[in-house]
Amino acid sequence: MPHFTSSDGLKLWYEDEGEGLPVLCLSGLTRTTRDFDYVAPHLADCRMIRMDYRGRGKSDWAK
Repeated sequence: MPHFTSSDGLKLWYEDEGEGLPVLCLSGLTRTTRDFDYVAPHLADCRMIRMDYRGRGKSDWAK
């Protein structure tokens, strides 16, 4: 599982796939990276970068 560890030790999940022009996909505060699953086929020629905020999806909850 790809993740970034924040300065306070929480693991924040991200997904970085594809090549080409980078597109950063940030969901609404209460949503997850899965919101962009329907967009992914349309961005097949791009590098799609998305993440789950802390406490959402596959990221750790704040302590």
